[in-house]
Amino acid sequence: MTSNLRILSVSEFIDNINKFLTGQQVIIKGEIGEKINQYPNYIFFTLLDQDKSLLKCFMWRNILEDMSMLLVPGVEVMVEGYAEVRKNRGELTFQVKRISFVGEGALKKKFELLKRELAAQGYFDKEHKKIVSPFVRRIGLITSKSARGAFNDFMKNLGNYGFEIYFYDVKVEGFSALGEIIKAIEWFNKSNLMIEVIVIIRGGGDWESLEPFNTKEIVQAIFSSRIPVVTGIGHEDDKTLADYVADVYTSTPTAAARFLRAHWDSLEDRLNFFRDFFVNAFQEKLRYFIKAIYYQQANLSKLGMTQYKNKLKHQKDFFIYSFAGLLKRIKDKLAQLTQIINVSNPKLQLKRGYSISKDMSGKIIKNSSSLMKNQVIKNIFYKGEALSMVRKIINNNEKEKI
Repeated sequence: MTSNLRILSVSEFIDNINKFLTGQQVIIKGEIGEKINQYPNYIFFTLLDQDKSLLKCFMWRNILEDMSMLLVPGVEVMVEGYAEVRKNRGELTFQVKRISFVGEGALKKKFELLKRELAAQGYFDKEHKKIVSPFVRRIGLITSKSARGAFNDFMKNLGNYGFEIYFYDVKVEGFSALGEIIKAIEWFNKSNLMIEVIVIIRGGGDWESLEPFNTKEIVQAIFSSRIPVVTGIGHEDDKTLADYVADVYTSTPTAAARFLRAHWDSLEDRLNFFRDFFVNAFQEKLRYFIKAIYYQQANLSKLGMTQYKNKLKHQKDFFIYSFAGLLKRIKDKLAQLTQIINVSNPKLQLKRGYSISKDMSGKIIKNSSSLMKNQVIKNIFYKGEALSMVRKIINNNEKEKI
């Protein structure tokens, strides 16, 4: 019997199967079986379905340790990865790349375990909190465009103070949410938008939907951000791990917006107060002068009236002089503050001919000793940017770095 089919070895056939399977990454939900084989560097366990279907799983131990999880028989989980046929056994095994608990009880246990671990490592310490400028204008907003409630609540309560909002659309729940949120944080840190604060918001939800905000990865991303991070995740009963590590925690998107506008509100209130105070004081003085004139006209002689008018004129001139002097002092103070702000504005510095140099990770280069020969760096100008390669490094003593 003849055939035109290609003849394969067992190894070649399995390689072809694995080539196909490796590209079929999926998410599977199931219950951890009783048999869990743990080794120093990897773990084997089974995933069960309600109809008793069984899937053998393989996972590197560091994946479990990074997520601060303990595998317990009977606990429902979701695993992400792909299937692979093991050549030496001829059996299909699911290669786990990521795992998460399903169910409030298991998630709470994981949360408490991870919270204690991260707190001990100093991620939540106040000394690491970055200060949010009281009068921010350029805001990097991270949330989902499909979850309009959180976005609308934030924008509606932000106020009309000339804020510049740069929106990064992400998923805020599900397996892909974590990666998208981390990518957004990193993008704002590397961008040239001069972002002053990053705001992460979403509406309320149960423990499962909030899982991306209760991971070690999100804590590390927020902690590593050079830009201050404000959270408004909308879960008032329980703070997420993202809330604990954030530079400023607010309970809802609305609260996040009100926090950012608070100093602007205060400034507006103070200006309104001074405006009303000056106007009322001026009007009160004018009323006093008018009443005094009419009174004196009825009771003073012509000579006395002239003297009193001169006295009133002197008081009026003194009042106007004092008022003008106060306005000048306020104007000078505002000009001084404006100058301070302009001097510290990086964009204006760029306009004057200066430039900012960053490495390819987005970190600003402050010292030539941190550079290496042939390293590619990014130079940012007032208009545009350029990549350059380091050919020679000179330190403060004008000696070339070897």
